[in-house]
Amino acid sequence: MKTIFPSFLLFLTVLCANLTYAQTTFTVSDTVQNVYKNTTFGTVHGYVQLTNQTQNNLNLRWKLSITGKYPPSWVFSAADPDTNYNPVFSGDSADFTLDLVSTTTNKIIYGLDHKGEPGSAQMHFYIFDPANPAENVTVHFNLYILDATGIPSHLYNDYFEIKNNTIYIKNAKNIKAIRIISLNGALIYKEEISENKHIELPDKSSIYIIEIITTDNQKNSIKLINQ
Repeated sequence: MKTIFPSFLLFLTVLCANLTYAQTTFTVSDTVQNVYKNTTFGTVHGYVQLTNQTQNNLNLRWKLSITGKYPPSWVFSAADPDTNYNPVFSGDSADFTLDLVSTTTNKIIYGLDHKGEPGSAQMHFYIFDPANPAENVTVHFNLYILDATGIPSHLYNDYFEIKNNTIYIKNAKNIKAIRIISLNGALIYKEEISENKHIELPDKSSIYIIEIITTDNQKNSIKLINQ
């Protein structure tokens, strides 16, 4: 019995540790937000709601990564339940406390002052518990600031151009595939791209979502306002 009892305690200890490890200490209301705004729109803001799933205040940390092609004049900002940060840069990190009681302050907020210049950027917030790094989530804010054509200028210049209701694919060597989806979700066109070509749009006055997958497996989803 003396050898079995300690083993049983060890089993319970490991089991309880595994159960605690598997618990979710916090949740977020969303992990991906695609934001489309025109250059005439002012500073862009958005947020995700965080919820504390424990019985105590929770100490968390976020790390920010910013990717994309955007003008150097763009100014990014962020806020957590404790502090506002303006500006923020890729690589920035901060600790904050997630209150036990869910309040309107339990949010991760992004901000973008685009200065009236088109482009696109992705703000990736990696949020985790430093005491238990397995408890983590990444929130992606995909920001598209459109010019008068309704297209982020860098994609318009790099991958295609539009003339007379036709999309002309260029720089095909950097494109793996393209999909065109109507606003109601219907797939209009899908093809792996191996050469420059043109694609006729079925409606001269409509809105489409164009998904471009580049050869380095980067996915760009943009809204095309065809007028």
